[in-house]
Amino acid sequence: MKKNLLNKLFYYLLFLMPIIDFITSIYTWNGKHFWVSSVLKTLILGVFFLIVLKKNKDRKICLILLLYFIIDGIYIIASNSNIVMYVTSLLKIFFLPIALLFLKDYDNKIINTNFLVKIFYLYLLLLIVPYFLGIGHNINEIYVNKEAYLSFFYSGNELSGVLLCLMPLVLNYLKEHHNWLVKIVGLFLIIFGIYLLKTKTLVIGFVFSVLYILWKNRKRTIKYLMYIPIVLIVFVGLVLVLVKNFDVALKYYEIDSASEVFSIKFIDRVMLSSRLSFAGDAFLELKNKDVSKYIFGVGDVSSELVKNSEIDLIDIFFSIGLLGLAVYILVMVYVLRKIKLKNIYAFSFYLTLIASVFAGHILNSAMVSIFLPLIVMANKNDDRRRKVLVVSNMYPSRWARHYGSFVKNMVDCLESDFIVRKSVMSKHKNIFSKLISYSIFYLKTFIKSFGSYDYIWVHFISHSTKPVLFSYRFTKNTQLILNGHGNDLVADYNFEEKNIKRSKKYLKYASLVVVSSNYFKKEVNRIYNYPLDKIKIYHAGGVDLAKFEKLDKYECKKKLGLDENISYIGLVSRLEKNKGYDTLLESMYLLKDDEEFRNTKLLVIGSGIEAKNFDYLVSKYHLENVVIKKDFVYQNDLVNYYNAFDVLVFPTKRKSESLGLVGLEAMACHTFVIGCDRYGPSEYLKNGENALTYHSDSAKSLARKIKMYYNMSEKRCESYLLNGYETVKRFSREATKKELKEIIGEI
Repeated sequence: MKKNLLNKLFYYLLFLMPIIDFITSIYTWNGKHFWVSSVLKTLILGVFFLIVLKKNKDRKICLILLLYFIIDGIYIIASNSNIVMYVTSLLKIFFLPIALLFLKDYDNKIINTNFLVKIFYLYLLLLIVPYFLGIGHNINEIYVNKEAYLSFFYSGNELSGVLLCLMPLVLNYLKEHHNWLVKIVGLFLIIFGIYLLKTKTLVIGFVFSVLYILWKNRKRTIKYLMYIPIVLIVFVGLVLVLVKNFDVALKYYEIDSASEVFSIKFIDRVMLSSRLSFAGDAFLELKNKDVSKYIFGVGDVSSELVKNSEIDLIDIFFSIGLLGLAVYILVMVYVLRKIKLKNIYAFSFYLTLIASVFAGHILNSAMVSIFLPLIVMANKNDDRRRKVLVVSNMYPSRWARHYGSFVKNMVDCLESDFIVRKSVMSKHKNIFSKLISYSIFYLKTFIKSFGSYDYIWVHFISHSTKPVLFSYRFTKNTQLILNGHGNDLVADYNFEEKNIKRSKKYLKYASLVVVSSNYFKKEVNRIYNYPLDKIKIYHAGGVDLAKFEKLDKYECKKKLGLDENISYIGLVSRLEKNKGYDTLLESMYLLKDDEEFRNTKLLVIGSGIEAKNFDYLVSKYHLENVVIKKDFVYQNDLVNYYNAFDVLVFPTKRKSESLGLVGLEAMACHTFVIGCDRYGPSEYLKNGENALTYHSDSAKSLARKIKMYYNMSEKRCESYLLNGYETVKRFSREATKKELKEIIGEI
């Protein structure tokens, strides 16, 4: 639990980084310092170092680092140097190697490619949205020889570094995405972001990333040949975007003739923004300083000696000297030998490192460098399993653990073989909370449906399908599976006919329709004329035989506070119309004066909109001393109740009862079951074999079957129970897991 909490905390801190960097830049534009960013990154760095120090396998390199910090600290004190400047410099520079040391082994599954894509587009939106609002800053407010829109970010180089670092991953993500609308919008935002920033690094990085992706997919050359002209057009367009920037730079550096374009002067001043000249001047200035500056550096990455170079390795040398640079390279080489990167992750990582040779603010900027270890984590967490989005308006919660439990059972089955994402809704307590819950559920489902999935599996067709349809129309290679459960496909009452109309409209989009029983399969075929070969049976997640098992009856009664001398007839059901509780109460009325049932009580577990009618019938039939009612029990206690029952009655009268796991759960606990002879329960309740069944509208028929059970010999009863358990095996969690694989395998 603590580990999960730490992982989520780490996730959200990282997700806040773009916003914190954005706020920090706003303060910088106004000549102020926003300390939160520095403190946060310093704390993260400290945690990294302490945790790595505890690991035996990395302890040696950490001790070398610690020894270097001690030596450097002694020098700082002895030379009366600015301690704050030196420490700040060390933190900025060593943030990357220490972060890599920690995160290369950090197990946090939620830091993956999807997370990095979200971060990338958050930075892009913070750049683009202010542009359309007509606010923000241009880089020519700082450098008259440059032209670029920065939004409220202060450093165009750092923002370009972040986007460059993540761009290959994002482009590859878009290439693999199943939704064409996401592909188009995502690519447009990238190109527009490059247009606004107008940096050479981003243009070249974009082109190389696209070429790399095309090369990696060269086996599908014919398919991707059509994209090459598009890439060339985009490349030419982006180069033209840079012309204005070049024009400003050419005038600023007084480059007039074409011959000068191929000179060192042009390469240095225009292409590298005079970085070589600044580095040369810095080396000349360093000659006039004490020899200790060569060994320990000048200490401040923002000093005039350092900040004008903006080539990372040179900046690191000036800041921390030859000793610091040697330790830095040693740690980086050590880490790079340890990490194992592949494919697009390796390309992203090393493209960023190569960019740092020609540009600054990458290796020694925490805003950029933090994403290199995150790429290592995403590579480690790269999961190539197929992806499923599960959508349902019924799902268990802490206070309603049985509500939609069959959907959770299905999710649990899927998670062993698939990457499962959920958009679900739990039970609502009143009409207002229901309205709010559905609004949030629809919005969440609409947003999540734009993800890249192999399958979208929707439960309760009439209520849950609509928010996925818009995005689904733009998808390719995504299968829509609609799972019906009851009155979303079969109406019991006139007001439910609207469900049928909605479902009929949605069914035409389905790759497959899934139902819980053969009975329901025939009903869907009859009502909708839907092809039988496109209707598959999945028994609602099945029964967990490790959870629902035979226990000692008297121990369970004792645990639940029930009388050991009383025989209990059980009902586990929502108290709603046509669930059959009225038939059961009437049958108990017919039996209550029978001497044989003097020590028998009806134990009802459930609540619902007809709870008042239930109480009225109890009073009408004078069953106050016979009926025990519990509105709610924890899901884990159900197994004890099933074992405490002598018999479970499943009296449903609903045409929309698609299966009914309650009867199967009771059978798994070796509890006798009496149920109706129609609808979903007829899938597994076989009269005279594993259960007793009765005509669902007849209280007299039910009373006769209850009496028949109590007059049954122990040997015959045991035969029913054994047959019941054999039946449950066909509906077990393992059996239904095979059904899932077969269903998906047929698409």
